[in-house]
Amino acid sequence: KTYVFSISDTKKLRFIDTPGFGDTRGIDQDNLNMEEIFSFLDNIDYINGICLLFKPEVVQLNRCLRSCFMQLIDYFGNTIGENFIFCFTNARSTFFTPGNALPLLKAFFKSFPDTKVVLEKKNTFCFDSEAFRYLVAIKDNIEFNTIERSEFEQSWKASVAESDRFLKCLCDQSAYKRNDKWQSINDAQFQIHSMIRPILEAMRNILRNIISYDRNLSINISPKHVTSLSMLCYRCGRNPEKINEFWIIKDHLHSS
Repeated sequence: KTYVFSISDTKKLRFIDTPGFGDTRGIDQDNLNMEEIFSFLDNIDYINGICLLFKPEVVQLNRCLRSCFMQLIDYFGNTIGENFIFCFTNARSTFFTPGNALPLLKAFFKSFPDTKVVLEKKNTFCFDSEAFRYLVAIKDNIEFNTIERSEFEQSWKASVAESDRFLKCLCDQSAYKRNDKWQSINDAQFQIHSMIRPILEAMRNILRNIISYDRNLSINISPKHVTSLSMLCYRCGRNPEKINEFWIIKDHLHSS
């Protein structure tokens, strides 16, 4: 999903929410998630940053991180690491610092000498959602003592300050543009793949029109309004049906 926020009269910020890596269904699902992400990005000309979310108190990185990172490099190119933004959640437990995750990430990225990854204070941010839960609790008339209230307020102020710094960093970040830095064989493959269906559709329409002209036939097309959000499913079996002189393969609509 995408979320658009107006941060000024002339500027809007679009967040693209994607599935995380390390899916409990296994590496195959991770690969499928990455394919869906890249398919969506095929319609976008540039991005300003890729936000990677971690928890600061981890003792080891997710083993799927390497596979997902390599796919990002293959798709965007070796320079995409300069547009990485590192966000650490639940950071109150580590006093709003990256904690154990920072040395683990630095060691991980050193194993990719051909890819420059910027991991510094300027693109590292620590948040905590505890203050939001506190506000919800207040709405539900749950009482807290003075010390607890003070701690939650400090957590809120720290998260707000990090959020402001995060937005400024993202807006100041140079765009990673397609056909400029954004160049890779993997991206070219996705673009070629996205052209296959329109080309085949055009060929089918041309052939159908030739047959119709030669046999003095015509086809009446009656569009059907779809009331709910839907998408084409290419995994379901698509059996052709012969209607008069034509073989028709029907698309299956699934609710999104």
